[in-house]
Amino acid sequence: MRNLFFILISIVLFNFSSQSVRKTDLDITNLKGNVKSWKTFQYKAIEKNGKIEKTKVDNSGHSVSVDNQLEFDKNGMITEQRKYISDNLVHKFIYTYDDQLNILNKDLYDSSGNLLAESKFENSHNLKGELIEEIEFITGKNVTGNWTHKFFENNNEVRKIEGWGNEASKIFEYTYDKNGRVIEEIWKSSNGEIYIKTIREYENGNLSLESLFDSNDSLISISRFKYLDFDHENNWTKILVTENDKLDKIIEAKIEYYN
Repeated sequence: MRNLFFILISIVLFNFSSQSVRKTDLDITNLKGNVKSWKTFQYKAIEKNGKIEKTKVDNSGHSVSVDNQLEFDKNGMITEQRKYISDNLVHKFIYTYDDQLNILNKDLYDSSGNLLAESKFENSHNLKGELIEEIEFITGKNVTGNWTHKFFENNNEVRKIEGWGNEASKIFEYTYDKNGRVIEEIWKSSNGEIYIKTIREYENGNLSLESLFDSNDSLISISRFKYLDFDHENNWTKILVTENDKLDKIIEAKIEYYN
């Protein structure tokens, strides 16, 4: 099972001010209100006695579901990201920023708090002060020499290249609609060969359908998203996901706000 973190980010409408140096993380997730913490939980969706219910996900096989928890500062930027499998913390990222909300450092820790990897960032801006390039240099056990190079246009990330040393290994390209929502994502090899293409559709500002295609442009799967519950700030708290018209999962969100 694919990590649903990017899907969860894509589920919501990307909305931001053109005056910002960059989008805040709250802008990207479109979480409304003064959000302090956002945690998602994945469950297997089943039908029982004519009703759709949730049950625990079986993570004992090759397919693993990862739950995410994001902690935000009062500027709307992620300060900590935690990843869980079967309610157990796997690892966490800690982020630091400068006054312009550029990422300076990202540190990766294991569940015991041991530092596994460190990232330093170089940021470039246009004459308007908007972020146009972000390069992440990673050091740590088995990852020293890894890097990620992101390119931005109109505050949207349009291209990401991952590599090691002088060699690129993966390329991701993103296309947006006029509202700043990702409608196409293409994953390529370093020589430009397409691995996976993802097409996304939205309804009322929320992700409603996601279609995956292989390198031959043959359809792999279609996922549909039905929003079941929202909280007092109109942030979604429960989603039903079907894949290829079969019940797949229920995703729930727990949201905490600053006073």
